[in-house]
Amino acid sequence: MQRAGHQNYSCVQMKWEEVEIGRDIEPHDVVIAAFSLGFYDLAAALAKLDRAAKRSVYLFWHAGEWRGPEEMDLYREVFGEEGAMQRGYPDYIFPENILHDAGICANVRIYPALWESSYGSVDDAVQDWVTMHHPDLVDRTPVVEFFSRVLRKGASGRLEYSAVRPTAVIWWNKEENLESHPAF
Repeated sequence: MQRAGHQNYSCVQMKWEEVEIGRDIEPHDVVIAAFSLGFYDLAAALAKLDRAAKRSVYLFWHAGEWRGPEEMDLYREVFGEEGAMQRGYPDYIFPENILHDAGICANVRIYPALWESSYGSVDDAVQDWVTMHHPDLVDRTPVVEFFSRVLRKGASGRLEYSAVRPTAVIWWNKEENLESHPAF
């Protein structure tokens, strides 16, 4: 953004749970949260997003199972059948229901999104996956085999992985919900 000459932004490096609207950040016209609301108290996080927005809020969330068949095979091998069926985050309907209970009639659109990752090596991909999904994994063989099979060398020379996943955008405009917000 600096290289492009933009100056109408600021970076606040804090946990969302610790941010106080009005002290740490001022309300903004539009607030966006993309795949970043993995909180125990999602209702509180959503309420804070609503307070931080003057006009509208946009959330991006996965819709349904976000892992493809090959990824599910990896999860089964690492976590077993029962572990693979436990989802990390609930899908979009969970925050949608919280918003509805709070009196916010949000809009939802489901669309196929291309997810891409690139790595310098198979080992980099394995380390990234293990860090996110199973930090104490001793036998990394299934993860190495998975990334050895699915990574492809891209035009840049880096190893790339891509998948199309169902994704939801949830948004609401504050002026459309002026009468309510009883829970927030």
